[in-house]
Amino acid sequence: MGKIKFTPEDKLKIIRAFQSGEVSYSMLKNVYGMAPNEIYRWIKQYETHGITAFARGPGNSKYTQEFKIKC
Repeated sequence: MGKIKFTPEDKLKIIRAFQSGEVSYSMLKNVYGMAPNEIYRWIKQYETHGITAFARGPGNSKYTQEFKIKC
């Protein structure tokens, strides 16, 4: 099974549920297959940068779309 990709909104929802005591590390591990250090890292990122910590970047902006199609 591959790693689950979480949207920024999903991460925020999980962080808030964890911080409020609705879910525990073990519940997150069982439901999402998350390691405790992953949720801990998300919390630290959120505390430092807010929701922007999870914003996706523009992707690979180094190459033009035309170049990507050729390759």
